[in-house]
Amino acid sequence: MSVYLGVDAGNSKTVALVCDDRGTVLGWGRAGIGDIYGAPDEQTAVRNVFTAVDAALDRAALDPAGSGGAAVRAAAFCLAGVDWPEDERFWRDHVSRRYPGLGPFSVRNDGFATLSAGTPSGTGIAVVVGTGPAVAARAPDNTERCLGWWCFQHLGGGGLGADGLRAVYQAHQGLAPPTALTEILTGLYHAGSVPDLLHAFTRRADPIPPDHRSRAARVVLACAADGDPVARDIVDRHALAFAEYAWWVGRQAGFDTDRADIPVVLGGSVVTSHIPVLRELLAEQIKQRIPGALTTVVDVPPVIGALVEALALDDAPDRTVLSGQLAAAELPAELFHTD
Repeated sequence: MSVYLGVDAGNSKTVALVCDDRGTVLGWGRAGIGDIYGAPDEQTAVRNVFTAVDAALDRAALDPAGSGGAAVRAAAFCLAGVDWPEDERFWRDHVSRRYPGLGPFSVRNDGFATLSAGTPSGTGIAVVVGTGPAVAARAPDNTERCLGWWCFQHLGGGGLGADGLRAVYQAHQGLAPPTALTEILTGLYHAGSVPDLLHAFTRRADPIPPDHRSRAARVVLACAADGDPVARDIVDRHALAFAEYAWWVGRQAGFDTDRADIPVVLGGSVVTSHIPVLRELLAEQIKQRIPGALTTVVDVPPVIGALVEALALDDAPDRTVLSGQLAAAELPAELFHTD
């Protein structure tokens, strides 16, 4: 029996899965932030990734200490923050030392997990709107590119929340239009007023952590869906930015974005939420920027795509069948819940 490991790490959680060559999930694990740029420090990100992997290997009755890693035929680490060549080298060094018996493994940006989760061939463009943003592209000739630090807006759930809060503050100052976001966001953060809300985020003693701004993202989406023009403008701007970055990353990978039919996969907790406004606007903007876009919304956790990436390393002949079996696997909901 061959065993494969897939890891998907982002700015809210890290998830690891182990499966066999029949597509049966043998083990799983979850830990915190796995982004070396987003965690408090690099070692926290490393510890979180390895905690998730160790839990998955342990549940699969494999030895996390290293020697049992020889039973893992191939592995794929799809990690937020793998943006530059030195980031890949950083993780390769740590993984090799932590799991010396591991078979061949890949290290890529987490956007590629969503891409492989949504396209059987693993080629196309992935647009991920989670706690943070990710855009990744792989052309048929296997040229790969990702957005990384070429993103110059605060996007993702954190960016939507920050823009919503800024709109509330500026409306209070009379510098921007009034918005329904004011009442809802002050209530969400248990603030008695807008000044109290700003104070709660900026006071020196026990402030609300900055990463809690992402909790406001769904409020922005809900208000936009209900017709609030301020919230709608925020969502419009985010959808346009993602579409433009998808166009650029696709071009960097070698796609003819003016003519070719290109699979475009939308994923991430924000874009796949029960409030469809960003998803719909993003699909419209992508179609305008990439006329041949064949847009789909991924309906399986991205860690499934990481496992598909591992299968591809082994050139598994039944990769498509196995990916379908993995997509149908019943997994604990707490693995994927995002606060």
